[in-house]
Amino acid sequence: MDVTGENLPRLTEFARKGMDGFNVTIPLKVEIMKLLDRYDPVVTATGSCNTVLNENGLLCGYNTDYSGFVKTIEELRHDIEGKNILIAGTGGIFRSVCMALLTEFHPGSITALSRNPEAAGKKLSDFRGIKRIGIEGYGELDGKYHVLVNCSPAGMHPDVHSMPFSEDLIESSEIIIDTVYNPPETTLVKTGLEKGKKCITGLDLYIYQALESLKIFTGIDSTYREVRDLVEDAWKSGEFGRN
Repeated sequence: MDVTGENLPRLTEFARKGMDGFNVTIPLKVEIMKLLDRYDPVVTATGSCNTVLNENGLLCGYNTDYSGFVKTIEELRHDIEGKNILIAGTGGIFRSVCMALLTEFHPGSITALSRNPEAAGKKLSDFRGIKRIGIEGYGELDGKYHVLVNCSPAGMHPDVHSMPFSEDLIESSEIIIDTVYNPPETTLVKTGLEKGKKCITGLDLYIYQALESLKIFTGIDSTYREVRDLVEDAWKSGEFGRN
C-alpha cells in the first residue's frame, strides 16, 4: 500500500490492532523509527528500519537491508577491501549499505554523492560519528573510485533511462553495485556490463533482504533459488514491479 509520511502514524496504529507486520521502503525507513516501540541493534546502528513485526501489540523494528546487502556482495569481498567507494544517494538504504561496507568489507574510503552536500551532512551527522565519510556534490568529484554504488532512485521505473554516475566514472571504475531492483537490470548495470565491469543488480539485494524479512514474519527459512524463481516468474507475467 502507498503511505505518505503524514499518514504513517495512522498506519502504525492500525498495524498494532490488525496486522502481523509490514515492510517499509523509501522514503520512510528513517521516519518509521520514531513510531516503533523497540528495534534491534542493527536498526540502532544504521538509523534505518525496513521491517516491522507486531509482537503482542508492540511494534518492533528490524533492518534486513544490512544482512541482505552483505550476502549480495559477499563474493566481492576481496575486490572491495581497501578500495575507494563512491555512493550515490544518502537516503535510508544508504545507511545500511554504508554501515555494511564499513564494518564488514573495510574499504579504503567512502564518499557519498549528494545533490545537496550541506543538507546531507546535517542529515547524516549522527551516522558519520561512527567513522567519518566524505560528502561531495555532483560537480565536486575528484579522484578515482574503484566501486560505484547506487543508493538513489536513479534508474528506477518509470525513470529507467537515468543513471546516477557519468560514463567517465563508470569507465574508470571496477565494480558497479545497484540497489534498484525495478527493472532487474538497470541502465547503470547494462552500461557497466558493456564496459566490462563486474556488476551486481538490485534484484539480489531485494531477494536476500526479503528472505530475512520472511524469516522474521514466519520463522520459515526459504532458499534464494526458490524466491528468485518466483520473482522471475512474476516479472515475466507482469505481476512484479510494474506499478
